[in-house]
Amino acid sequence: MDKGEENKMKIPKKIAAMLTVTMIAGSSTAGIASAQTVATNLTGQERYETAVKISQDGWKNADEVVIVNDSSIADALSATPFAKAKNAPILLTSKDKLNDKTKAEIQRLKAKKVYLIGGTSVLSTNIEKEIKDLKISFERISGAERYQTSLELAKKLDAISDVKKIAVVNGEKGLADAVSVGAPAAQNNMPVILADSKNGTAVADKFIKDAGITQSYVVGGESSISEAVKNKLPNSTRLGGTDRNDTNAKVIKEFYKKTDLKNAYVTKDGMNKQDQLIDALAVGVLGAKNQSPVVLVGKNLSASQKSLVNSKSFDKITKVGGNGNETAFNEMKSLQEVKTVEAKTISELKSAIDKATANDVINFKPTSEVKEAFTIQTDKAITVNLNGTYTKTVTINMPNGDVNNYAKVDDVVIDDVKDGTFVNYGKITNLKVNDKNGAKIENNSKGEIGSLTVASGASQVKVTNGGKITTVTNNSKGTTIDNKGTISSVKGDNSPTISGNSPSSNSSGGSSSSGGSSHGGGSSSSKVDKVVLKNTITAANKLYNEAIEGTNVGEYKVGSKAIYKTAIDKAQAILDKSGVTQKEVNDAVTALNTATDTFKAGKVVAVDKTALQDAVTAATALHAKATEGTAEGNYAVGSKATYKTAIDEAQAILDKSDATQKEVNDALSALNTATETFEAGKVVAVDKTALQDAVTAATALHNGATEGTAEGNYAVGSKATYKTAIDEAQAILDKSDATQKEVNDALSALNTATETFEAGKVVAVDKTALQDAVTAATALHNGATEGTAEGEYAVGSKATYKTAIDEAQAILDKSDATQKEVNDALTALNTATETFEAGKVVAVDKTALQDAVTAATALHNGATEGTAEGNYAVGSKATYKTAIDEAQAILDKTGATQKEIDDALSALNTATDTFKAGKVVLNKTALQDAVTAATSLHAGATEGTAEGNYAVGSKATYKTAIDEAQAILDKTGATQKEIDDALSALNTATDTFKAGKVVLNKTALQDAVTAATSLHAGATEGTAEGNYAVGSKATYKTAIDEAQAILDKTGATQKEIDDALSALNTATDTFKAGKVVLNKTALQDAVTAATSLHAGATEGTAEGNYAVGSKATYKTAIDEAQAILDKADATQKEIDDAVTALNTATATFEAGKVPTTIALMLSRILGFMK
Repeated sequence: MDKGEENKMKIPKKIAAMLTVTMIAGSSTAGIASAQTVATNLTGQERYETAVKISQDGWKNADEVVIVNDSSIADALSATPFAKAKNAPILLTSKDKLNDKTKAEIQRLKAKKVYLIGGTSVLSTNIEKEIKDLKISFERISGAERYQTSLELAKKLDAISDVKKIAVVNGEKGLADAVSVGAPAAQNNMPVILADSKNGTAVADKFIKDAGITQSYVVGGESSISEAVKNKLPNSTRLGGTDRNDTNAKVIKEFYKKTDLKNAYVTKDGMNKQDQLIDALAVGVLGAKNQSPVVLVGKNLSASQKSLVNSKSFDKITKVGGNGNETAFNEMKSLQEVKTVEAKTISELKSAIDKATANDVINFKPTSEVKEAFTIQTDKAITVNLNGTYTKTVTINMPNGDVNNYAKVDDVVIDDVKDGTFVNYGKITNLKVNDKNGAKIENNSKGEIGSLTVASGASQVKVTNGGKITTVTNNSKGTTIDNKGTISSVKGDNSPTISGNSPSSNSSGGSSSSGGSSHGGGSSSSKVDKVVLKNTITAANKLYNEAIEGTNVGEYKVGSKAIYKTAIDKAQAILDKSGVTQKEVNDAVTALNTATDTFKAGKVVAVDKTALQDAVTAATALHAKATEGTAEGNYAVGSKATYKTAIDEAQAILDKSDATQKEVNDALSALNTATETFEAGKVVAVDKTALQDAVTAATALHNGATEGTAEGNYAVGSKATYKTAIDEAQAILDKSDATQKEVNDALSALNTATETFEAGKVVAVDKTALQDAVTAATALHNGATEGTAEGEYAVGSKATYKTAIDEAQAILDKSDATQKEVNDALTALNTATETFEAGKVVAVDKTALQDAVTAATALHNGATEGTAEGNYAVGSKATYKTAIDEAQAILDKTGATQKEIDDALSALNTATDTFKAGKVVLNKTALQDAVTAATSLHAGATEGTAEGNYAVGSKATYKTAIDEAQAILDKTGATQKEIDDALSALNTATDTFKAGKVVLNKTALQDAVTAATSLHAGATEGTAEGNYAVGSKATYKTAIDEAQAILDKTGATQKEIDDALSALNTATDTFKAGKVVLNKTALQDAVTAATSLHAGATEGTAEGNYAVGSKATYKTAIDEAQAILDKADATQKEIDDAVTALNTATATFEAGKVPTTIALMLSRILGFMK
């Protein structure tokens, strides 16, 4: 799979399945539609290369590497947890020479240190020398034998991180168990300790004690590690199955609780050859790194492994190594495929669930209204979609699956969706959650739920609401609700934690957190909370005011401020609206947040073209040096032109001045894809070595084989078939232009043909066990007597048994019987023997049942029903009496079997436990502690308004609450509910009392006095600019002193402090307002104009001249005005007087100007007319 395909497949398959259902939900076409499963391969030509591929998949580089001998797996069994702690891949080599591929990988990783696992008999000193030659340091971790080596690795791990858990396996018979637990042990920081069949964990006992181990996992059955050894270990748990595959499934089930997992690494189980486990050992560190299991498989998956795979959803399935795990790997792929099935009836639904495999989607679309209750129950990781109408209860019990409801349902009960999710898109009248494992409930924006009840036995329920819920009744602790929709009311014994939109009302008994505010005290409130809206508007206004529109980086899209302002104004209108509802407020917050996000999205950001530039540069260089052709190292003919087009398109985006970041990113992605495609067309050398070896070996095997029925012969006709396979492989060897894929496929096909040919080899049939079984059965049969007395056998059973013996004897006498026939006959005879023995009459023992009935009768007779302490639950005695009577009936039954007796004893013991569990036991400890603390608090409290006092009248109210709680403590027949209610009420009263404690805040007043004192000290009274009004400092000082007096007052109230602050702030404003600020503008303008007029004037008698001598006078007036401008301490009055004087001088100067002829004539005419 190339990188592009791998990236496409990163969507979790359960989500992909849901998307598939969404797309086909409207279709009425039944049947199955498969979706692609992500399957990858880490397989080399041999084990060394496989380990290298694992390393390359998990590590770009690594400072440290662990090396083990590929043929001495026992010494390396405990290496995985240590390697994980060092973040080091495990690589393989032979004893005396460092494998070339391993050496190259060490160099690629740029490793600085190598750990050699095992002594020099496992990895020789020559390996050390080769590592030294690479200029890399090394450390050998080993012991005298494998048990000591595992201990040394455990000590190393403990030194890295404090070890508290261990895994224990048999060091001789438990090699498969060790690699099964390797990945989870590494993931959980657990060393793997090897146990001796004779001495157990004796070698490691001191370490286990000194390290303070608190938990042990024993991996394997009792034949591997005895119960005695297990029981000596701290807090031990056995993980053992019927065989290595079953044990592997149990290990995975224990350590990988989640339904969704990243990967499953499928390796050979070593059943045929022990050293085949080396692939599992090598991949264990990668499994731990990715929190993914290693699945040990034979040719096929075991039943327990199939069940396990069906309960999980893997993002990937990776085959590690080859030649033996292919079929099981394909089975896993098939089980993990996403298939969509449609069911129309409840029976079809249940049948579909029974047949389903992991990730399947079942679309339940009944053709008519469903009027019967039913349960959806499975451990499989599947998705069920409900459509239609249901008038009875639908119960959900799918701990690993998802349920999507698109239907109208009267009642839904959720018992378990621990690792799945229940999503409602439809309409549910009543939804009840009983899940003790943390259910996840989602109500889609289209969903409606009338009543959502979280039962008291439920735990950690998470509700996400985007639609409408009328009532939430929460009786469980730990419930959280993310409310993006509407909830009309919340009630119940415990209040959920609510984020997002506040419910319309709240009548919960506790404290419900919603949008940062809390509601409690058992009362309902309709007050609208506008705090969030107000804060949102404030933030929006700040963003709006600071924003600048434009095209530069950091500026906002032109025109966007006006749109944003409209959204802010709409929100402000809701804030100002007097009769607004909480829904309107919440909707306004949502709308404004959306507008803010849109506005911010329009902000101009810098476009980063660095990665694209680097990619274009690299691609150009690659293109320039590439040669098209068919020789090794050449590229596909015609591919350079295609690649050049991709480079040019990327360059165009680089050159585009207004390219967006998205265009740059898309261009980079397209160029990277083009580069991968170009590189994929590079001609590489084809390696036929392994195929040549396989053909040579197959030819020798074929030539030396003889067909026939004698031992050692091969099946008649099989040589011709085998020869055809050899010839086909030889054809690929001879093909000059064969691709590596053709070579690999031919190798795989020839290996399969070899396995098939070998499987047809005739082997000697061993009848020893069957002969022994027939002999023993015959003796047992002949010595048996039928009858009803103790020791006799069931009447008629001897004839049946004799038939089975005769059938086995027939196989013994058959000259050409196959080994399978012999094995089947042995199994059948053993089964018949067990059945015959089971019919043997044995004495029954009623002693334990008699004792239990006697004790139960005494307990029943002495018990009293009621609610007082020591009483038993009302109605429980009658139920208990029924159980006692049923046990007595078995005692009285003459022909009762031992099974009936044992079952009756078990049922009575269960009934006794249930009866005792209903005994009323009261717990007053918390209430007593609360009363004691409250009494002490009350006694030491003083009412008043001074700091530390409590609200006047509050002590009497608090005393009443204390007395009421004390009354419950003193009440003889008080129930636990009365005690709990009293505790809740007293705690509420205590909180209320403490909330009334006077706490004063003088900080702001102190800051104001400090600032005012500093201002007063630096101020000067006067009329000059910067001075303060004469007499104002004394007034200001009085205000400061009055504020200081409140600061110094011991019993000052908060109101006095606040009033003093307000008064001082007012005084400060008044004082500052009296500061002298001069205005010389008019004077400056007058001087400038006068100077200009003076400079341009000419004295004389000609028309337009000024009076002789008037310029000197005018200059004097200008200079006097300039002197006032230059005077530093000039008053405003002096400035205003100077303006008046200069204006007068200007008028006088202008009046002395000689008039023009026209003006003179006009003046004379006007004078004549007068």
